[in-house]
Amino acid sequence: MAICIKEKYQLKRRLGGGSFSETGQEVTLKLKHADIDPSLLKNEIKIYEELSGGSGIPQIYWHGYKCEFRVMAFQLLGPNLENLLNYCGRKFSLKTHIHSKEYIHRDVKLENMEPGEHNYSLISTTRYASINTHLGSPHDDMESLGYVLIYFLRGFLPWQGLKAKTQEHKEKLILERKQSAIDWRLYKDIPKEFKKYSEHVRSLQSDEKPNYVYLYRLFRNLFCYRSYEYDHIFD
Repeated sequence: MAICIKEKYQLKRRLGGGSFSETGQEVTLKLKHADIDPSLLKNEIKIYEELSGGSGIPQIYWHGYKCEFRVMAFQLLGPNLENLLNYCGRKFSLKTHIHSKEYIHRDVKLENMEPGEHNYSLISTTRYASINTHLGSPHDDMESLGYVLIYFLRGFLPWQGLKAKTQEHKEKLILERKQSAIDWRLYKDIPKEFKKYSEHVRSLQSDEKPNYVYLYRLFRNLFCYRSYEYDHIFD
């Protein structure tokens, strides 16, 4: 069983000769037991390093082994996106920052940034999972991202809070609402570009790539239509 712990801790910086010194800076620690596949945390460290310098990307201060754990000490950030959404009255404006670093995330949600498994089960968070994922395919991360963006704009999704006796029944109800998204007014009171985005990614075959130029142009035109500027001021 994986052991993954995040907590505040006083940063101990490695010096020459293997000694440490206290800097007084609080950090977040992430630990995985040495028996767990070391490539998981190693891959996460690699991704953080490649995304380094981006807005909201934590800086890694140190990683290595301590006792029976592989440890990563990284920058203690502020509230997650769910917290910020609450702070903004449960709605983000259209002008919200998302990085573009050519990474696909298999479990797109607000609270979690953990690597996914490469299998065909429903590993994504049900609220944001694509229809194809419900049906057994791991294909549509782009559709999941679309649900997250709509959640940002509206503050809720029409399949939240459904009551069901079993998890399987709940997933079935969520799938039915996603399949009839228009009936549930998913795109009500938001720019039409989000509906066009969803229609495009949901129309793709399993081996077909999204038309990224078309999708980029959709939101680029919307950005210009709203007279936004690249001033790096976001929600």
